[in-house]
Amino acid sequence: MQVDKESWIASLPDAPVFHPSTEEFKDPIAYIQKISITAKSTGICKIVPPAGWNPKFALDLETVKFPTRIQNIANLQKKKMMNKNMPKNCRHNNKKNVEMIVCEVCEGGFHEEVMLLCDKCGKGNHIYCLTPPLTSVPKGNWICLNCRQKNNEIGFEVGKIFPYPTFEKIGNYFKKCYFEGKDLKKVTINDVEKHFWRIVEHREREVEVLYGNDLDTSTYGSGFSDSDSPWNLNNIARVPGSLLSEMKEDILGIIVPWLYFGMIFSSFCWHNEDHYMYSIAYHHFGSPKTWYGVPGNCATEFENAMKAIMPTVFETYPDLLYQLAVMISPRYLIQKGVPIYRAHQMPGEFIVTFPAAYHAGFSHGVNCTEAVNFATADWLQYGFESVKRYRLFHREPVFSHEELILKCSSPQGRKCISTELFKELLSELKRTRDTEVDSRKKILSKGTPLICYYKENDKSNMFHNQHCKICNSQLYLSALTCDCSPTKLVCLDHAAQLCACSTDARCLHLYLTCEELDERVNEASSFLSRSIQNLVTNTIPETPPRKKMKFQIKKEEDDEGGDRDRYLTQMNQLRFIGEMPLMGNLYPQINAHAWENFKKK
Repeated sequence: MQVDKESWIASLPDAPVFHPSTEEFKDPIAYIQKISITAKSTGICKIVPPAGWNPKFALDLETVKFPTRIQNIANLQKKKMMNKNMPKNCRHNNKKNVEMIVCEVCEGGFHEEVMLLCDKCGKGNHIYCLTPPLTSVPKGNWICLNCRQKNNEIGFEVGKIFPYPTFEKIGNYFKKCYFEGKDLKKVTINDVEKHFWRIVEHREREVEVLYGNDLDTSTYGSGFSDSDSPWNLNNIARVPGSLLSEMKEDILGIIVPWLYFGMIFSSFCWHNEDHYMYSIAYHHFGSPKTWYGVPGNCATEFENAMKAIMPTVFETYPDLLYQLAVMISPRYLIQKGVPIYRAHQMPGEFIVTFPAAYHAGFSHGVNCTEAVNFATADWLQYGFESVKRYRLFHREPVFSHEELILKCSSPQGRKCISTELFKELLSELKRTRDTEVDSRKKILSKGTPLICYYKENDKSNMFHNQHCKICNSQLYLSALTCDCSPTKLVCLDHAAQLCACSTDARCLHLYLTCEELDERVNEASSFLSRSIQNLVTNTIPETPPRKKMKFQIKKEEDDEGGDRDRYLTQMNQLRFIGEMPLMGNLYPQINAHAWENFKKK
């Protein structure tokens, strides 16, 4: 499908905009869950708070200083790395070269046939230890990640530290110069959007801008006051209904919000959130911000389109989308059949991105926004998929998915989760247990003789908060070591890459036995059953005194269908539990007997 160079801007569909009432606005998690049926289909949405909700900006802008990044807008789509000539000869798996070389990742010197040497620093890496791993030795020259980062081939150049007043003057002056001769009051959102994509797509002008991004609010301060409002982004990750409320650590960008100071054309490139989580961004003040979103269920189509548009780049940098460094025009993605939605964010408005949804955008002038993540039980499936993807690309997760599941299903954690959502949590807990038990059985079947068990909060637990030496996955329930290198740990999936020793020299480290994992599942199942029973009891009240019911039946006897509807409404409140059939028609045959009993009451 061919798309005109600029007509796509006018025809791009808008993301949905929601206006919660004052009552709905009291609970952000409940409200976002309510609108998610519609908003998930577009990947992003805008929420406009009720009139009167206008939190005071808490920072003193006269004293705030922050570091910046330098963004060359003309290179966002056509990076210098995209046009690199790839030599055909490469030093690799040569016995002379690898004789004394060990892998920089796993520190092993075995498996020489898949040892790859960097053509800049000469250091070795097993192809399966790379981030992301390779399936075969590349044909051209190969440069390791450390050397690429030193050469600034990925990411943005570090800029200066500016006080906000200076940053504001630079941003305003640049915008005035860019639109020289024009009245800035007459420059529209559409004008700025067109100019941005002309620079990105056609490199009409060399444009460099500054961006103060990913600023830790625990260091630089939050734009929100100490308000206890649940929409204060310092609170939202831990309000009731958010699974992150069980995390003790203040993880930057996840629990602790990040602050952003932008100027015209400051950009955030295509990405989805860590662990495929939800994100929420609030616009404190300044010029608008334009967002583009892709529905989470189209993430694979988006990735395939990116690879088709830039095949050579993704062959060289398979994890490019994790670098937040490339801004492909929506025009090319639309041509590949990827659905894109747009939102213009004004001061005082929220943007929510949904699980796994890719998004990108830019600023129209000097502004300030703040953002953070959160997760609800409907995110669990996405979280599981993100962990699998992290392992595939050998990327460190931000937190342990297994630990979060076990904490949220504990007696303390389940307090803030509804019965409906706890059912999803239980399914994820069972999958975690089954996956772990299967992995342990495979390891033990190969003869690992020594097993070390650790109890909760056991300080001797040597693998707590450690990562697999091969895939970087966080080790929580188990780890494997060998006598030849006791401090080197791997996950059970990478036992073969641990070392070349026999299994007799290995030790399996376990947190929670298989029986204890079963107990956790059984306790959670019993809790869900009790919750269902309580819900049934509360939904269908005891039979009132006969006299009162006679009066009520007489009153409704002319509208038996209405009485029947009331009965079905009560029953349908239970349908999400899975214990009762979905009652799609008005007179379900299977419930005829129950209906007759209900009438007699």
